[in-house]
Amino acid sequence: MPVLAPWSLLLLSCMTLVDGSAYVEYVEGTGLPIILISGHGGTLSPERDRPNAGCWDGQKCIFRRGCGKTDRTRCKTTRSNDLYTKDMTVALREELCGIAGVCPTAIMGNINRRVLDFNREIEEACFGVQSMIDVYNEYYGYLEESKLALNGSGIIFDIHGHGHDIARAELGYAVTKARLNSGNYTENMTSIRNLLERSPYEMDDILRGEHSLGQYLLLEGYDAIPSPVYPSPSDTSYYSGGYTTKTYGSRNGGSVDAIQIESARSHREMPEQMYYVKALATAIFKFYKKHYTTESETTTVEQTTTIQPTTTEAETTLVTTEGKTSTSMPTTTTTTTTTEAAVVTTKQPIIETSSNGCPKSCLDSFAAFIWGFLCIAFF
Repeated sequence: MPVLAPWSLLLLSCMTLVDGSAYVEYVEGTGLPIILISGHGGTLSPERDRPNAGCWDGQKCIFRRGCGKTDRTRCKTTRSNDLYTKDMTVALREELCGIAGVCPTAIMGNINRRVLDFNREIEEACFGVQSMIDVYNEYYGYLEESKLALNGSGIIFDIHGHGHDIARAELGYAVTKARLNSGNYTENMTSIRNLLERSPYEMDDILRGEHSLGQYLLLEGYDAIPSPVYPSPSDTSYYSGGYTTKTYGSRNGGSVDAIQIESARSHREMPEQMYYVKALATAIFKFYKKHYTTESETTTVEQTTTIQPTTTEAETTLVTTEGKTSTSMPTTTTTTTTTEAAVVTTKQPIIETSSNGCPKSCLDSFAAFIWGFLCIAFF
């Protein structure tokens, strides 16, 4: 057993690896009443995988480890990730910051879907594992707080990815494929009920017409459904919106709407993602301006924002190009001439990134490890 020199012990004491990274990341908005949420792009596996199915008790599915014989026909679970959706959410937020001059809120789950499904009811999402229940509650706690902070109308965009044959954006309003095909749906069946009830425009005009999100994406060069060109899925695959959209949109009341955005894999992969995200951000902002504000209330500011890491473990501060920093609660005004600072809060220490995108803590820890190893071996 080698004897450690005192200064090599000091080096070893500094070898602090990020403890499992952050299970939930929350980036506070700075005045734009939009919430971006992404739950299927995580890669961490702090617990065992969820079973591929729950059990059927004769009336309902039981999602619990050790429940008995599983039923993959009635109670099958989905465990595949939506690749690149977290990166896309981060990029989408930055694009919206640049377009609007103020930033939306972003909430991202970092746990692999095989372990925890953030877009399901809690039983199926966690299979009774308490540590995952805690993370799930944290994720939706941030969403609840973010909705309250809007203090009025706003909209959630739930970012997902599909693997269907047709490379187009599938926009989910909690209206089923069958109802879109038949046209047999009403305002209170949708996740944008609040918007539809207060808007002077017709329901179909907002859902799949000239003032729809799908139309704005078409104008940016990307196919989308529903839209004027693709008003209904017909016999093609289509995701209408999952748990988050149905539960946290305005279908059951409230002033905050929700739309699920399912993006094709070819649009999520680099380098196409860069162009797609710009188009999606532009479409989202046009939809927001048309339905959630007036032209006079929104100022577009062309200004870049850089990330300046702080020395604390609990937050990261955005710094404007003018050098202004802030970690205080931002105001909610929508007219501004600078990009406000944003505070990032996580359950565990945030991963700071270096200029090449690699987690800074990993680089620091790796360097410390090498020095510590040399000290142990040679001193």
